[in-house]
Amino acid sequence: FTLDRSAVIVQANLAGTTLLGLTRERPASGRLAMFVSETDRQTFSTCIDQAFASREAQTCEVSLWRETGTPRRVQISALSVEDGRICRVVVVDVS
Repeated sequence: FTLDRSAVIVQANLAGTTLLGLTRERPASGRLAMFVSETDRQTFSTCIDQAFASREAQTCEVSLWRETGTPRRVQISALSVEDGRICRVVVVDVS
């Protein structure tokens, strides 16, 4: 995923869209935090905020809620690029 400074999804590849349980007809959009379980949202926000602030890779583990209603435990790796304007996020399913 590519996120802007507000953690809004700017770009998502097919693997990311599929991980969220979405389709090409309904691509990922909005804030990625919308897909993070409520109990893990603070962890996710801190990870993304630290990635933007430090410009160093940050990692965290959270649960994502999919459109299908099935949660997935994932590891998030985030790194701010392009002078801190965007953040590249890699999401790996660890469930």
